[in-house]
Amino acid sequence: KRNRPFSSTPRVVSLLPSATEIFAAIEEEQLRDGKKKAPGGGQSTDDASSSPSYNGMLVGRSHECDFPTYLGELPVLTSQAIQDTSLSSKEIDTQVRSSLSEASGSSPLYSIDEALLESLKPTVILTQDLCSVCSVDLAVVQRCIDKFAHPVRVVSLNPYSLDDVLASVLTVGEAISLQSEALTVHKDLRERLAYWSQTGKELAAVAALRNEDETVR
Repeated sequence: KRNRPFSSTPRVVSLLPSATEIFAAIEEEQLRDGKKKAPGGGQSTDDASSSPSYNGMLVGRSHECDFPTYLGELPVLTSQAIQDTSLSSKEIDTQVRSSLSEASGSSPLYSIDEALLESLKPTVILTQDLCSVCSVDLAVVQRCIDKFAHPVRVVSLNPYSLDDVLASVLTVGEAISLQSEALTVHKDLRERLAYWSQTGKELAAVAALRNEDETVR
């Protein structure tokens, strides 16, 4: 019952801050495109939703997903075991190592509100499987959705390089049926990276010439 194609608008839960920001970038591109197409450049009443998300797709988030700020009204589905903000880095590291050791490699550092998650009836969950210390991982999510009666597609983003990060934009776009908008965002990011890469090379060349000139003097 997993990974079925959608017959209606996806209901998305993001448990990964980077995935939430990718979703928001794609959604904002949809909004810009919608304004271009709509008479008078306005948002149609059909797009109205109780969700702060423009298209109403994003229905829940993790406790770490704090950008864009307008998504702060969404239900928070996760929490972390270590709440004491006064701990030093060494003390946090000790607690993390102890928790992981006691749990035989599982992830007790984060928990999911399973009842709330099921009540939101997500059809897509964005998560990761790179690090059980950094965020809720895939195994924890899978244990939750295995109990659900409705189908859920889990999209795990595991980038190892900058190219992988950019590819994640296309992955999210495909999962939420906004491939065209995702392609636009992907293209824009590529162009921005190319611009700043070239700018950096030019600035480095100028700096090298200045250093050479000062050395000659």
